[in-house]
Amino acid sequence: MNQQILPHQVLDNTLYVPISIPAFSAIKLQWRSPISNQKITHQLPKLSCEELTDYLQLENQFLIVTICKRTGCISQITDKRYNHQLLRSPIMWQFFQDQGQYWDAWNIAPQYAKYLLSSAELINLAVDTVGCLIVRIIANLKFQSSTIRQEIQLNCFDPWLTVWHEVDWQEVHILAKVMFPLSFTTDYATYEIPMGTIKRSTRDPAKWEVPAQFWADMSSHYIGLAVLNDAKYGYSAKPDLLCLTALRSPQWPCPNSDRNLHKFSYRLVPHSGSWQNAQIACLAHEFNSPLLLLNTSFSPEQFAQSMLTVSSSNIILSCWKQSWDKESWIIRFYEAYGCTANPFIAFAQELKLESVNLCDLLETSLEQIPINHLENSFCVNFKPHEIKTFRVNFAVSKGTTPH
Repeated sequence: MNQQILPHQVLDNTLYVPISIPAFSAIKLQWRSPISNQKITHQLPKLSCEELTDYLQLENQFLIVTICKRTGCISQITDKRYNHQLLRSPIMWQFFQDQGQYWDAWNIAPQYAKYLLSSAELINLAVDTVGCLIVRIIANLKFQSSTIRQEIQLNCFDPWLTVWHEVDWQEVHILAKVMFPLSFTTDYATYEIPMGTIKRSTRDPAKWEVPAQFWADMSSHYIGLAVLNDAKYGYSAKPDLLCLTALRSPQWPCPNSDRNLHKFSYRLVPHSGSWQNAQIACLAHEFNSPLLLLNTSFSPEQFAQSMLTVSSSNIILSCWKQSWDKESWIIRFYEAYGCTANPFIAFAQELKLESVNLCDLLETSLEQIPINHLENSFCVNFKPHEIKTFRVNFAVSKGTTPH
């Protein structure tokens, strides 16, 4: 394998390295002491943090992000690619009285917005890290008996902003939301649901709180903003506002529920045009499935090629597991973008296909799928939002994979 000297940065327990790794593959990294005559061969894109009178300004090749020094809030996100300003006012935490519902832990009052409480107070704001790959700003906030640590990160390679939170939540009957006031309006918001999406009106008062999984998106004809998250599943929306429900504090049926330390993050992805063209579903799955860094003697050369390749980006793998009878492997895909697809699904040569059968959710084979043995692949058609499950056997011991 070719060896390269890579720039890197370590923040807390995370190693940042500018490498591209195909899905279902591995790469070997070696940590060595620097040698004086060795030079890093990578030319890194622009990344800066500038302190202005009232703001901190972060900038990479795609975005300019301003942070208010008085409140610690993200005041504006400018997408340099399209000259779009995404926000009409700062991104803020807002808190509401949250009680009086019969099902305390499940229901949010339809009129909760009438009971807005005071804002969180900024304790301190600091430029924590300005590195070659990552810039990080830390804001510490206090609301009543709770504290919020907010880490705002911009890296040099990507057109998005990531915000990490650590919240010591000690409130009673209070609802906390993160508000994203948008500079544009739209009649609909799109949310991820299990193995698909749903488009909901932003003008329907009956939808004051809706569920979603990894992401929500609001887009007009020319501008859009997606909010990806790794641990929160409630949203609300108005034509120019998207809100992420972060915390509640009900008393029934479990007294003092949610009172503890919470860690979660969201990622803001500005884009032009539709969420499908911006690959939002794929970005959200990547955000929720970070790379694993292992200290091991395992040699990854045999998996430098991806173990599994799918030719269509709108076809997403949701399951790869042993069959219930341990005779085969069950592999499930779904179409994520609401359009047809005819993907080639290929495996690494180490995983020689022996048979592929379309099956139902009980793992009963329904139809044999032809295999292209030369390419070690098969091809199938997907309708919009279709889910397909396959029972696969490889030319190795059944129920096992090569080591």
